[in-house]
Amino acid sequence: MHILILENGVNIDNLVLSLQENPNVGLIFASQDAICHIDEVTKLDIDSDEVSELLDFALANEIGFTFVLSAKAQSSELIEVFEMNGIQTFGSSQEQYEYLLSRSNTKKMIYKNKIPTTKFAVFERCQAALDWCKCADYPITIMTDMKDEIKHIFHIDTFLKAQNTIEDLFEKGYEKIVIEQTTTGHYFTSYFLTDSVSHVHIANLFKNNNLTVCPDLQITNNLQNSIFNDYYLKILNSLNYNSKPFCGVLKLDFVLIDNDLYLNDVGANFNISDFQMMLQFLDINVFDLLSSVSTGALEDFEGCNLIKDNCYASLVTVEEQPLFEEDDNIECIELRNDKYVYLSQASTINRACEYLNEV
Repeated sequence: MHILILENGVNIDNLVLSLQENPNVGLIFASQDAICHIDEVTKLDIDSDEVSELLDFALANEIGFTFVLSAKAQSSELIEVFEMNGIQTFGSSQEQYEYLLSRSNTKKMIYKNKIPTTKFAVFERCQAALDWCKCADYPITIMTDMKDEIKHIFHIDTFLKAQNTIEDLFEKGYEKIVIEQTTTGHYFTSYFLTDSVSHVHIANLFKNNNLTVCPDLQITNNLQNSIFNDYYLKILNSLNYNSKPFCGVLKLDFVLIDNDLYLNDVGANFNISDFQMMLQFLDINVFDLLSSVSTGALEDFEGCNLIKDNCYASLVTVEEQPLFEEDDNIECIELRNDKYVYLSQASTINRACEYLNEV
């Protein structure tokens, strides 16, 4: 089977290496805007959101499966067009992907389903936002509504900073902002795959600023059952209501404060650095797992432990060049916009993190 990978400016080397381990995978092609250094991959002169050109290429070259990972591609009608032409894809529909790009949409969906979330407010007028901030308990977080907007998250500790930030955002033409109460707690991300009938939990990843750790040992079996039944299923049912059944990845961002769990965000994609880590820790072929969402085979993975026994850590940095050469303990991967992710693994979480402390 010939494979097409659509990405925009993200390194797909490790994904390709994993795909090449599968005997069912033949030729691999990638969009022009993906980062790939593997000679066997054919780079196209087509960007990941040029739908008609990509369709013509896919049909002419007998593409059997397409990984739609690019934000540009998922924000287009590409998945629907490919599926209408009999080409299987991994990714969420344009409608559902774009719906979850809006923070106000996700916040309102969480609130409507009576799912606990930290205190927040959505504003379309500058003065209303300023009035709210006058009575806020600082620190707070101010965010533009759309997650793909540049410079979109601001951590604020005084009203004067809030005033300057809010006025600046509205003056620049942002039509809507979200303000959230900043909390101290245990932050983690939970990933699920679904075809709306079968459900596979991939992993929980602990988050601490730019550091990510897997597995998250603080998530007990009882808490994981609650995440599935009281959070994930409610969100999935809400997305399916009056819409095409949701298929793809659901990313749930949580904060655990003492024994109280709050859902703060929902997404339909992998975090870039998280995906690089997954390619290391998944104890199964990536093509078999991700392609099962559209082939009806996802139920084969339900209840399976997909993670290797080791512990994993990653650190994202911003610099013009990587901080050091790779060694046996750490892999360095270029992301985009001068970002690098450093990946380590060890028999314990502490040791995996210690490797990154040397960065």
